Amino acid sequence: MKVLLVVRWPVGGIRTYLKYMLKDEALNQNDYTLILPKNANSLLLQKSLTGLNVKFQWTAEGRFSFIRQVTKHVLFGRYDLIHTHGLMAAFLSLPIIFLSNIKFIVSSHDVFAEHHFYGFRGVLKRWATKLLFWRVSAINVLGQDAKDNLFKFFPNTKDNKVFPIRNGIVTDAFFDAKDEGLKSSLGLSEQTVLVGFLGRFMGQKGFKYLLSAIDTIVKQKLTTVRFKVLAINANGGWEHAELSRIKELGLEDYFIFIPPKENIANLLAGLDIIAIPSVWECSPLTPMEALVVGTPVLASDCIGLNEMITDTPAVRFKSQDTIDLREKLLSMLDEQNKATFISFKTIARQRFDVKRAAKQLSELYKRDFK
Repeated sequence: MKVLLVVRWPVGGIRTYLKYMLKDEALNQNDYTLILPKNANSLLLQKSLTGLNVKFQWTAEGRFSFIRQVTKHVLFGRYDLIHTHGLMAAFLSLPIIFLSNIKFIVSSHDVFAEHHFYGFRGVLKRWATKLLFWRVSAINVLGQDAKDNLFKFFPNTKDNKVFPIRNGIVTDAFFDAKDEGLKSSLGLSEQTVLVGFLGRFMGQKGFKYLLSAIDTIVKQKLTTVRFKVLAINANGGWEHAELSRIKELGLEDYFIFIPPKENIANLLAGLDIIAIPSVWECSPLTPMEALVVGTPVLASDCIGLNEMITDTPAVRFKSQDTIDLREKLLSMLDEQNKATFISFKTIARQRFDVKRAAKQLSELYKRDFK
């Protein structure tokens, strides 16, 4: 099958999704052309897909260049299927796709919120989304939470167009991951409890709630346990704001920043706790990865994330509730219950294996929508 993949923003989740899915045997026999802007994230994706039947077609960062590239391929590429990732890629592809009868699948890698539809621009966005959903052959959402969310905002969408396929990971590397002396490399004693925050520094990931909880724990001396928070140094605008806040609160001694890592399996194995204080998610990979490694998970009950940690040993707290987060974190600083998480590894490996998701997506590719 000849497939045109269209990606506007090849950042974290979408990039990892494509890396995992396209390598699976259920999908790697197709002939792919991938349209995306040429930037650092795109080059990382290209490197991770080396050896596969994927041709990269670069565009400049601007929207018009992106639209021209998509238009050229839709008109002259003779594709069996167009698969866009992210709604912006779908919106920019929509005008030319209206002139084509090619099978068109949209993967939505986020969920909708009320603020997306505020004001005049919000009205236009809602109208454009309805138009998009009318034209598509299939809407691939990354889980049941995401499907429920879609119908909350677009209740008249045809149910037979919406296909929830939960995300997945390549589990072997995570299942076999070993701590490579992370604490020692950071100059920490083995008695120090190392808490990981591996999310990006943006509002959605809820770092400010974790920071507030830690501030109270430290200032009120609520624990005698020595602990540090390890985070990824991404050199972004959000991060600079959070770093300033950490210094303002006098908490520099409680945080360690390390450079980004493409392979985080062994990093997860070196953590005592992974904290995921998100405000919303779609189909997050971090809890899957951590549970397959056997690393204790402390996670909010936000949309998307709550679905992922249901029926697992993960410790759950109310999203955006600093007090609940603080109490659960204090409990886990005292006792991480690692044995329970280690015993859950095999179940997690089966549940979150990308092979299941890749097989479902392959079946969706082959489906006749006429």
